[in-house]
Amino acid sequence: MRKRPSPWLPLLLLTLMRVPTTTATGNSYETLPAIKLAAETFFRANRSQTTAERAISVGRLDPNLRLVACDEPLQTSQPPGARALGATSVNVRCEGSQHWSIFIPVQVRERRRVMVATRTLTPGTVIAVSDVVMGDIWITDAAGDYVEEPASLVGKKVLRVIGAGSPLPMSGLHYPRTIQRGAPVTLAIEIGTLAVKMSGVAMQDGAIGDRIQARNNTSQRVVEGVISAEGTIVLN
Repeated sequence: MRKRPSPWLPLLLLTLMRVPTTTATGNSYETLPAIKLAAETFFRANRSQTTAERAISVGRLDPNLRLVACDEPLQTSQPPGARALGATSVNVRCEGSQHWSIFIPVQVRERRRVMVATRTLTPGTVIAVSDVVMGDIWITDAAGDYVEEPASLVGKKVLRVIGAGSPLPMSGLHYPRTIQRGAPVTLAIEIGTLAVKMSGVAMQDGAIGDRIQARNNTSQRVVEGVISAEGTIVLN
């Protein structure tokens, strides 16, 4: 089993790298490796309770950058609402006797296990069990609509091309149309343990999960509900 690196290692390296650079004029400056390591350590320490593997790439710093050596530990932070993954930045600053502050560009990726396509899926393809498999991918968007269960994919129709090995986003999938406007439908109402069913006519096209309107054949009233299965609308 691969041994997990000590969480204290980045802090030890940061301490070793913080030997200031001294010029011929006697001025001491913070080393660029120490500044970059402080930025990287921030993202390794702030993981929002996830144990997923991370890849952190700190952007290039101007080699001519001259910041006075800090006599206190370097501080790091992000403003509220800043991105935790993808192209982002972190503020590295000195709060010692000589104050300075700089924003460092950082690219953060995270490895996740999600459902990916086993072959290229073209628009209109209805997903079968053999079309998807669990795979490891690097993501840059924590809010991405990645799918982790095959049951939520099978039977859905692909809206845009999804390459082999690519994750399947829920926004790019939709159940095929199961009800057409003017088609006879069953209107179902559940009241406690009592289930009542009536006949009706769909007034809109729709797929499973869509909310559409229908006309009750008995009362001629227009009602609204969610398509739960082919030809069935559950009223609420």
